[in-house]
Amino acid sequence: MTRSGNEREAVNSIQLQLRLLPRRLAVIRTSLALISFGFTIFQFFERLRDQNMISSGGGSERRFGVTLVALGIAMLIFAIVDHIQYMIELRRLRHSMREERLVHAETICPASLTLITAFLLLAASPRS
Repeated sequence: MTRSGNEREAVNSIQLQLRLLPRRLAVIRTSLALISFGFTIFQFFERLRDQNMISSGGGSERRFGVTLVALGIAMLIFAIVDHIQYMIELRRLRHSMREERLVHAETICPASLTLITAFLLLAASPRS
């Protein structure tokens, strides 16, 4: 059974999208790690300072922690935009495949739980 050019192109496009998915998830994981680590660094040195184990420095620990949090938030925003573009492209591909009768496409694409979670994390992030 041979496939037409359109079918091969559609399958290749879907395979590419699926191969890129781990990279998208890694960006979200990294952004969350940066945000968490930024808070941890700040709190660790704050507790040491409160217990008089270190002298109060010039605030470099705070700046470093805030920088990590800000970088994590920026990466999270990038991941949200990237995910929206990814979902739009998948829906466009699905629609074109339905037009060419390559798939039935009777069900609608569900809301993205990843996108909803990213928005909630972004909304819960602190404002400087």
